[in-house]
Amino acid sequence: QTPHTVMVYAHSDLVDTVQPGDRVAVTGIYRASPLRANPRQRNVKSVFKTYIDVVHFQKTDANRLHSRDGEGLEKRLSAERIEELKELAQLPDVYERLAHAVAPSIYENEDIKKGILLQLFG
Repeated sequence: QTPHTVMVYAHSDLVDTVQPGDRVAVTGIYRASPLRANPRQRNVKSVFKTYIDVVHFQKTDANRLHSRDGEGLEKRLSAERIEELKELAQLPDVYERLAHAVAPSIYENEDIKKGILLQLFG
């Protein structure tokens, strides 16, 4: 793994949920903001500063980055949960069930919900 530096902005409850050295998977919004040639002028360069607004952190390894044993514990689904997911996948109306599960407080807009599903799992 090649180390890579990315600016990550965490807000509210996400602050201090992970510590330096933790291996994490970050879900967020990749943003770009233009740099100003001169802060006193409105002109901007064609160079952008990129960063990620964090929506969710998931620790990918139970151990820290610099642990001595090097063996991490992988989180896996239980056998019961896997069987439940296989049964759900065999149902003929699984697509409609998942569409109803997306934002259940919002009524109608089934096509939009199905589009969101396709973007999530596509």
